[in-house]
Amino acid sequence: MKSKSATSQVEVQKPILTERRLEYLSLIALGLSNTEIGKILCVEENTVKKTLEEICKKLKTEGRTHTRTYTAVSAVALGVLTIRKISEVAKKYDIKDEKLIINLVQE
Repeated sequence: MKSKSATSQVEVQKPILTERRLEYLSLIALGLSNTEIGKILCVEENTVKKTLEEICKKLKTEGRTHTRTYTAVSAVALGVLTIRKISEVAKKYDIKDEKLIINLVQE
């Protein structure tokens, strides 16, 4: 019986969310509405809603009484989303008037 080497046994875990979904989540954390997110990402508002529902399922926050804030804070708490990523997205899309859920997370 052949034994596998330690390096072949290690599996690299993929991120829970794609970069694009992290952008959606970052824009939520910046306090933007679905309409605003749709305009920034050049997608329909319904696409934003559907994507946010899928993100909630992946983070296991669906089916609970929660707010967009809860989802964003949960993502940061789980280590799925970082303050750095939120800042990068704000800079990428030139968002200066953040309503900043970031303040909640940093306290």
